[in-house]
Amino acid sequence: MSFFTDHDMGARDIGLASSGGVGGPPRPIRIDTAYGTLSGITAEPAVSPRGLLVALHGGGSGAAYFHSPVCPESSLLALAAATGWRAVSLDRPGYGASTGLQERRLDLAAQAGLLRAVAARLAAGAPVILVGHSLGAITALQLARHIERGPGDIRLLGVAVGGAPLVYTAEQRAMHATVDASGTTIRRPPGAPRDPDDWLGPEGSYPSQLREHLHEVVSRVPSGEMADAANAPELLAELLSEAHVPVQFAVAELESTMASATEVFTRAAEILRRPGSELFTVPGSGHNLSLGFGARSYHLRVLSFAEQLLAGSTNERSVQER
Repeated sequence: MSFFTDHDMGARDIGLASSGGVGGPPRPIRIDTAYGTLSGITAEPAVSPRGLLVALHGGGSGAAYFHSPVCPESSLLALAAATGWRAVSLDRPGYGASTGLQERRLDLAAQAGLLRAVAARLAAGAPVILVGHSLGAITALQLARHIERGPGDIRLLGVAVGGAPLVYTAEQRAMHATVDASGTTIRRPPGAPRDPDDWLGPEGSYPSQLREHLHEVVSRVPSGEMADAANAPELLAELLSEAHVPVQFAVAELESTMASATEVFTRAAEILRRPGSELFTVPGSGHNLSLGFGARSYHLRVLSFAEQLLAGSTNERSVQER
């Protein structure tokens, strides 16, 4: 498995262990794997990384979701690198450079299975925090499950999820049932919201110029993940209740892709039991938490969660080594 930046293809392995001191703005990455090439965006600190943050986008978007094309100061990747983390936002298998995998109709668990080796190689033994949005939240939790059941080669600290579809209305369930997933990518039923154009939130909750750059963020949805999308509330409840690491769960106040924020918050509070877990609402934000005006404060909260887990892990290892 090889890792290359687009401007230096084939010239340099950029695994975590050898990437200290690179710095610079976020840039594209290509990752060669046994099943094909993955794409994404990486940001590296100017000093030796303290850990690895892996971000997984939701359905119908891509790696650029976590690195806004119009508000770079809100970029999760840039903020993470500025605080000493190596950050990698990956196009999930079936997106970006790996659209050839759409024919395999991968569900989210299969995507996570393919990503496990990538996460292990990127981390190279360093602590890891997973971040997932919407369907990417399910993928992140599935990846956490793969890691927890694996050989112990990945030091997973926790999982931060936002916009996770934990509660659907009856109308939303009916809409999912009418999605045409017979091809390699889905066809939405008439009248269904366009993803993510109508999911950004009310006017004034996101930069108006973002609409002119949506082509940099959006992508067609692989049909293989639609069964999981339809059954997301049940799948998420199972994954959250079984998680062996702390989970941060963020709810958009102006959520429109599932039930109300209050209903989602209440349901999450019933499930999240792991010590160290967090549950909060992002005020004034629509479903796409990382693209609105609240993105920077939300991302800083994600990084605060990561810092708390890293500090706890460091203290625990220090005690064990005495």
